[in-house]
Formats: sequence, structure tokens, C-alpha cells
Amino acid sequence: MALPAGGARIDLQDPESVRYWAEVFGLDEIDLMMAVLTAGRRPQDVALLLRRPWR
Repeated sequence: MALPAGGARIDLQDPESVRYWAEVFGLDEIDLMMAVLTAGRRPQDVALLLRRPWR
């Protein structure tokens, strides 16, 4: 799966972005949305919240 356009941030308004990042983090879309609402739109912040390694 390719990184969506503007992929430096998780865009909850873009279904393609939500699907992509849910797959990257191994979450369902609802859990990803909750993580983004808690940690913010930066993928590295979501990874930190989830205690997952970031590249």
C-alpha cells in the first residue's frame, strides 16, 4: 500500500489516509481515529502513544 498524498500527517477526513495508517499501525479504523484524536496527526506521535517503534 502506497503512502497517500500529503502522507506526513494522518488525515481523518481522507478515507485512503485512514486505511493506510490503520494498516501501518495494525489497528482498525476506529482505534486509529481515537489514537489520532488523543496524540495528534503526526504518525510518530501516534506511534509513541501506541508504544510502537517509529522508523
